[in-house]
Amino acid sequence: MPATPRSSKQRSYTIQQKRDALLLASDIGTKPVADSLGYPPRTVQDWAAQRDAIFDFKGAQVSKTLKGQGRKEIIPFAHGLLTFMKDMRRDEEPLCTTLMLEYIKTNHRRWFNNYMSGKKSLISADNAIQVAQHTKKLSADLEETHLKFAVEFWEKHESSFTESTIFNVDKTAIYYDTPPKHILAERGRKGSAKVKYTEKHSARLTAVLTFRADGKKLPILFIVKGMPGGSIEKEELPKYPQGQGHVYCVQENGWMDSRVWSIYAKELLKFQIDVPSVLLADNFDCHVSEEGQEVIKTQTYATVCPLRANSTAVCQPLDVGVMGPLKKTLRALWLTDYRKGYVTASEKRLISVKRTIRAWALIDS
Repeated sequence: MPATPRSSKQRSYTIQQKRDALLLASDIGTKPVADSLGYPPRTVQDWAAQRDAIFDFKGAQVSKTLKGQGRKEIIPFAHGLLTFMKDMRRDEEPLCTTLMLEYIKTNHRRWFNNYMSGKKSLISADNAIQVAQHTKKLSADLEETHLKFAVEFWEKHESSFTESTIFNVDKTAIYYDTPPKHILAERGRKGSAKVKYTEKHSARLTAVLTFRADGKKLPILFIVKGMPGGSIEKEELPKYPQGQGHVYCVQENGWMDSRVWSIYAKELLKFQIDVPSVLLADNFDCHVSEEGQEVIKTQTYATVCPLRANSTAVCQPLDVGVMGPLKKTLRALWLTDYRKGYVTASEKRLISVKRTIRAWALIDS
C-alpha cells in the first residue's frame, strides 16, 4: 500500500525575520537572500513589495502579521453607533433601522451623503421584511375566485358604471402603539425585544376607509370604543380634527355594526355620491343584509356589491393595494410620535386619529 504523501506545513515568519531578510536583500538582492536563508523566492518578493509597511509596523517584533487582516469596517463610527444601539435597548427603546439611520444622518451627515451618492435611490428606513402569511384557501383557489368575481362584476356593471362611480369600502383596526414589525435586540439577553411604555392592544379604534376606482380617497369614518351617548361621545369626539369631512362615532366594541353602517351611509358616503354607483364591500353581515343594502341604496343611490367569503385578500382593492402601505406608514409615523412616560387613554385615541389621518393623506391615489 503506497504511503500517503504528507502535506507540507505552511511556514510563517516574524516581523524581525522579514526585516532582517529585507536589509540583506538591499545589498545582494531578493533571490540570493531566498537561497541563503531557505525562504521561498516569491515570499521574499512579497516582503519587498510591503517594505514600507513592515518597517513602519509599531507592534511586537515577534508578530507574524501586520495586523488588520480581518474584516474591514466600512463605518468609521462603528463604536459610536454600537453604543447608541446598546443604550437604546438598555432603556427599552424601539431600536430599528429607521432610528439607526436617523442617528447616522444627524451625527454623520457627510458620510451618509457620500455613501448614498452611489445608490440609485434612498432606501426606505421602514422597509420591514415581509413574512409569508397563511390563508384560509390555497393560492390557486383564491386566484380562481378572483377571476370569477372579476368576470361576473364587469359582465354585470361594465355598461352601467365608470371608474368615478365604483367605490370600495373596508375597515381596519388602529392601535396607538404600532411599533415596527422587527425590533433589533441583543442576542442572548432576556427580554431584550421589549419596548417600554407600549401595550399590545393600546387604545384600539376602527378606521373605515373608502377608495374610488379613479383614485379619489374619501374621508374616514372612525369608530371609537365607548358607550353611545357616554362621555367619550359627548366630550372627546368634538375635540377630534374637524373640517376635513371625517366622521366620528362610538360603538360598544369599537367595531362595525348595523347602526354604525347607517351612520357611514348618512353622514359620510351620502355627501360623496351624487350619481348611481356601486359599492364593493366584504360580506360582513351588516353590509349584505337587506337592511344594510337598503340604507346604502336610499341614502346614496349606490348598490352594494358583496365580495365572496374569504376572498378579500385577492378581490378587495383596499385590502390588496392600500392596507399594507397604510399600516407601514402608520408604523413609520409612530416612531416620530413615540412618547416616553404615561399617556392617558383619551390622549392615545386623539393621537391615533390624527396619525391615521396623516397616513391616509400620504397614501398615493
